[in-house]
Amino acid sequence: FPYTCDVEPVASPKATRDDARDVGEVDRSSIVAVREELESLVGTTIGDKYRLERLLGFGGMGAVYAAENTFTKQDVALKVLL
Repeated sequence: FPYTCDVEPVASPKATRDDARDVGEVDRSSIVAVREELESLVGTTIGDKYRLERLLGFGGMGAVYAAENTFTKQDVALKVLL
């Protein structure tokens, strides 16, 4: 999909990947289960307007999908709050 973003990502100077490891081990099977559940929504239509085409990413607040507006056929990114 031809998504563009004019904002440069900014990394936090205080946090590093090693800091994240210090928080504790993540139960990877839980992450896999969440991803599978979110991916199961691909192909569904939200509000009779947006068809979810693929999962782009997810986090603590929600999931972002590549979607298509079924009326205009325009490609969009759709964030679904959890």
